[in-house]
Amino acid sequence: EQSYGLADYHSIPNTSDTRYEIASITKQFTAAAIYKLEMQGKIDVDAPLINYLPDLKDEHATMTPRQLMTHTSGLPSSFILPYDSPATRDELLDLFMNTPLTAAPGTKREYNNGAYALLAALIEIITSENFQIYMHREIFTPAGLTTAGFIGEPTPANVTDAYRLAHDGSITPGADWHTGWGYKGMGGIMISPNDLHTWMNAFDTEDVLDDRAKERMFTPSPIHPSSASGWVLNLENGLPIHMHGGSVEGFKSSIHRIPSSKLCVIVTTNNTMHNYTIAEEIIRLLDTSPRTSATVNPSGLSLNQYKSTPLDPNATHLSLSQDDPPCILYTLSDPANESAVMTIRITKADASALASQLKRHLSATTTQPLTTESDNIDLYLYPYDTTQQIELDDISIQCNPNYTGYGSDGKQITDARITLMFTQPSRRFTPLIVKFTPSGADSFHRDLQRLIDSME
Repeated sequence: EQSYGLADYHSIPNTSDTRYEIASITKQFTAAAIYKLEMQGKIDVDAPLINYLPDLKDEHATMTPRQLMTHTSGLPSSFILPYDSPATRDELLDLFMNTPLTAAPGTKREYNNGAYALLAALIEIITSENFQIYMHREIFTPAGLTTAGFIGEPTPANVTDAYRLAHDGSITPGADWHTGWGYKGMGGIMISPNDLHTWMNAFDTEDVLDDRAKERMFTPSPIHPSSASGWVLNLENGLPIHMHGGSVEGFKSSIHRIPSSKLCVIVTTNNTMHNYTIAEEIIRLLDTSPRTSATVNPSGLSLNQYKSTPLDPNATHLSLSQDDPPCILYTLSDPANESAVMTIRITKADASALASQLKRHLSATTTQPLTTESDNIDLYLYPYDTTQQIELDDISIQCNPNYTGYGSDGKQITDARITLMFTQPSRRFTPLIVKFTPSGADSFHRDLQRLIDSME
């Protein structure tokens, strides 16, 4: 193992036992505490909040703890106290009850820090004890975390805290920061990289959560396939990956966990380096299996100002490559000049994962009207240069049944078509988006599954 830089910006070196503030990675610990309460029979994560907060009214009463954890409660992202707020727990709850929702619970995803402060309050109300005390006893201790604690608590003996470089240039110990309800539940845990590794290992045991609780924790929201409880679900080379990052003044961190390969990459830093890029490059170095790739030829397309073009379903084609092992080729052609616009080489692992996502979303009932009744496939290209061929040597595919974007009038819209998002992880970039009507997606799914079966 190797660490770099200075914990205090002067003379103390960083080590894998140095404690860092992990900001939003705290959310997965808070979520674990909620599922621990469910294990103990004290809460149902799918029951309405009014069961636990009897003063709630209207739609606030109908949202569930799971919707708070998956950012689908309908609360606006603006629902949050200032980090340094002196507000009490009751004042937080009062703010919650008086904050209008932007959507009915369970119908829209909007990332929300304040929802995790509510979850921390819920833990206190249900247990009748302090949030931090419950976390230490029920989460940190059974997981074997010896350095884990919260901002404002004493640093454990023989442990060094990384220092925080503030926006104003001041340098202070990481544990000296805001501790109130403006930050509780959503951030504030101090922990070492070694202990974060121990925390990841806890998910391979039942020391903290039993198998059912872990399965429920990693189950995505029915309206957003990547949004689980305190985790983001993604695909890396066709394999499910659990990930989340944390960013706050003075600290950045990230966790990437691939359960099937027992690979976990943890990055913690007390500066502004690109933690996600570092983690993804490490994964690329450690995982050398074939990758899904794409060639894009945007030249000659009649793209509008949003760089989209409709493609006739007959201009798309799925086939097997002649490679050994073979992959699936997905080709989309420009109906105007009959040249290939995009050729995607999909590994079998990626194709199988994509087929599973499509099957799940096609079987789900949607109440939202279609944006268009046309059977056209809409292709959106977001390359840096729309005149040159682009080679993408590493792309992830994600299926989204309710893609949120912006219409020609600049207003936010939700497109109920099935959307395939082709993302280049190393560049944090989504260069390709393909939108199907349900009938088009169903046809694509049948052809894709037929080719997968032929590869057996």
